[in-house]
Amino acid sequence: MFEIFKKKGNEVVTIKTPDIRRIEVRDLKEYLVEEMERTNTMQRVLDSKEREIERLEIEEEKYKATLILTDEYSKRLENYEERLSDAHGKIANLQEKLRNEKDNVNDLKIQYSRLEMTEEQIRDNIQKELVEDCCDLIISNIHLHKGALSKAKAIEMVENAKNRRTLKWEKEND
Repeated sequence: MFEIFKKKGNEVVTIKTPDIRRIEVRDLKEYLVEEMERTNTMQRVLDSKEREIERLEIEEEKYKATLILTDEYSKRLENYEERLSDAHGKIANLQEKLRNEKDNVNDLKIQYSRLEMTEEQIRDNIQKELVEDCCDLIISNIHLHKGALSKAKAIEMVENAKNRRTLKWEKEND
């Protein structure tokens, strides 16, 4: 240990310095070179660690951005799934309505075919009644006619019966 003496007035002050090892001059150069190499090595290690820190910070930012995007996509996916579920519900409702409408159409077709059959039966009945009425009228006119029945008179009776029946049928349907 070296002691440094300082004089203050008449007093001597002793200051202690840290332990310093003694290095010989020829070893001093070697020591300085080694220290320089060690300092350079430590600087390179420090630089590489700083680059690694920068790279990791960039990766961390990318990771955070990815988390944000993942969260956003997750919300979108939930929204799409909800909309898809609603659409499936609407489709099911529309399909049910369509089935009901098809059933209604089928019922109406059945009713229409029944009405057509009824209409056809009614027309047949009307036609039969017309023929029967016409025949009855002609027969009654023939019975009421006195004397010989000429061809012209028979045609006239049929025409009159036909006109009366047409007029009667038109009055009934008006």
